[in-house]
Amino acid sequence: MQRVVIVLPVEPLDVDDSFRVDRWPLHITVVPPFTARVSLAEIVRLVHSVAQGEEPFTVTVGVEALFGRDHDVPVNLIVH
Repeated sequence: MQRVVIVLPVEPLDVDDSFRVDRWPLHITVVPPFTARVSLAEIVRLVHSVAQGEEPFTVTVGVEALFGRDHDVPVNLIVH
């Protein structure tokens, strides 16, 4: 099984961009980490089939906050 998280980057990423796990670029978590028994290609296909036809949207990044069990994960909240 593989561990997967589905996010929307707030700023564009290029194919093959990489970053350290503790240095994620600003993003919106759509689906928190989960384990999957299917291939990454199948997950991509499923996400694409759900997202197909959806229009782009704009977000406003708000104040900083702390998430996580120990409130030690810095985040920025998205303004409604």
